[in-house]
Amino acid sequence: FCLDLYRAHVHPSASEAELVHVGRAFCVLLAAVTLAWLPVITLLSDQVFIYIQSVSMYLAPPIVTVYFGGVLWRRATAEAATATFCLGYALGVGRLVGEILCKLSPPRPASLPALLFLSNYLYAGFVIFLLCVTTLVLASLASPCPPPSQLDGLTAACSGKCLPRVATPRLKDLPTTRDAELPLPAAPPNDEGCAGSAAPAAAPAAPEGMQLDDDAIRLGTTRSRAGGWRGGGACRACCYTARAAYSRLDSWVGEHSHAVGAALSAGIVAMYCVLIGVWL
Repeated sequence: FCLDLYRAHVHPSASEAELVHVGRAFCVLLAAVTLAWLPVITLLSDQVFIYIQSVSMYLAPPIVTVYFGGVLWRRATAEAATATFCLGYALGVGRLVGEILCKLSPPRPASLPALLFLSNYLYAGFVIFLLCVTTLVLASLASPCPPPSQLDGLTAACSGKCLPRVATPRLKDLPTTRDAELPLPAAPPNDEGCAGSAAPAAAPAAPEGMQLDDDAIRLGTTRSRAGGWRGGGACRACCYTARAAYSRLDSWVGEHSHAVGAALSAGIVAMYCVLIGVWL
């Protein structure tokens, strides 16, 4: 509250001490509102679990709609998300306030207020969700399509497809120390005062009982013929193997990112459907 609202919109030149005092006063206000809200909890339901689920059902539909719409549909826009949030929270808060008023002053059975505000909270949440989805779709189609540069890597349908993917070389394709052409060091001046030609550097000789291979040269270590890495080579070998495995995994996920995102989203939706089915 202090940084996002008070300093940003109310008093931009507020000092740190003033922000501390405002924060304390706001905490006291929240504590008073919490104490005043306790009778409302017992008014809505005599079970705390039912109360929590009903309030979540009134406020969660716009969040779920915007999240899944933004991930699964690349045509969704920021303007549509704002409109969905405004409509969803207006309907959710209106249902909550209307339910409180109907509990305080019960309307006639089978009347319109009883149907709108005293029906089961699951039905109300489902209707709010449908209205949020409709708002997101219509507002997205009525607003300009977002450019591909804003969508790459953010949506399941556009990840790795909206922009050309730059191919990165794998570790096994990189040149080793033996194959790389390293610059030769400058030779010291000769007797005539001119810089001499640098002699080619000799390859490091392997100790007796050892052999140098590409992996050993790349890791800066030697491996014995009998097997096993000596010195700190074991840790370096593990690090190299882990980096190679991560590079292959990252490459595979990048090539199939839309399928991975769709599978994860479908799994989450299926889990919620199972939970709702068990609850009903």
